[in-house]
Parts: sequence; structure tokens; C-alpha cells
Amino acid sequence: MLYTITLEQLVADAAYSSGENYQYLEQNNITPYIPLLGGALSGSEGFIYDEQDDWYICRNNKRLKGSGIIVDDGRGHPVKKYFSLQSDCKNCPVRKSCMTDKAKTKKIQRSIYKAELERAKARQQTVKAKVMKRKRSGTVEPVWATLINFMGMKRINARGLAAKFLKE
Repeated sequence: MLYTITLEQLVADAAYSSGENYQYLEQNNITPYIPLLGGALSGSEGFIYDEQDDWYICRNNKRLKGSGIIVDDGRGHPVKKYFSLQSDCKNCPVRKSCMTDKAKTKKIQRSIYKAELERAKARQQTVKAKVMKRKRSGTVEPVWATLINFMGMKRINARGLAAKFLKE
């Protein structure tokens, strides 16, 4: 007899926090309760994103335009990059609160998974997410603590069923 398990919700720690994971889970109708990593949504505070024209507008009402090309951010995450004009920033009255003294233009990176990351952040603020986190902390973390502290397991070299079959 074959049984099917249908996942509706998933709880994991921040190590599984990625736009790709959030997107995959949402596309498969699974609600993820995975905390965001620190700087996942940083960099565009005070700027308004115009989705229709695909640019940012700063507090001084200047546009930061991008090339429309998706590139790697240097850490393996796909992003679009937006830049201000040097002439727009040179004598800007809010420059000091926006960028460093040495910078010539303002640069913003926007994750292609921005919508998924924003939904994940909002979800983490809910009562349900806090309950799920406590449940995870009370069931999963004690197992790891026992394995590490009392059983002397310092590391695991393999993960999942595929790793088990590779060893055989």
C-alpha cells in the first residue's frame, strides 16, 4: 500500500532561508515558516520601487535605473542592480543620510525573490509563526543538543537518503 503525505506548512531554521526555497514552497502550496537571514531585505530603505517602470525613486525624487539584467550579487543570489546618476547625487540635500562620503552614486540591489522575502518577513511577525518557532525549538533543538553534547557527535558528513545510498 502506498501512502502520500501532503505538506501544508514547513518549519526550518534560518540556514534554509533563501528566495529559491520560499518560491519553491509557495509554488507547491506549502507555507514556509523559515526566519530570514539578517540582510535579506536591506539596502533600499527610504526608496520607493516603481514596479511598472522597474526603477527606484529616492527621497529627493530622483530615479535609480537598472539594466534589467539579472546578475549574481557575489554571494550566489540573483539580483537586479539599480544606480543613480552622479549628477543627481553630487549636491543632493539628503546625500549624507543616503550614502557614504566616498560614494559617487547610490547603488541598490533588488533580489528577484523580493516578493517572497517580504511575505516571509510578514509571516514571521504573526502569532502562528511564533508558535511554530517555539514548537520547533522544543522538539528539534533538544535532539541536536543531545547528539552534540552527550553523544560526542561534532559533525555529520552526509545528509539525506541520497548520501546513505552513496555510502553503500
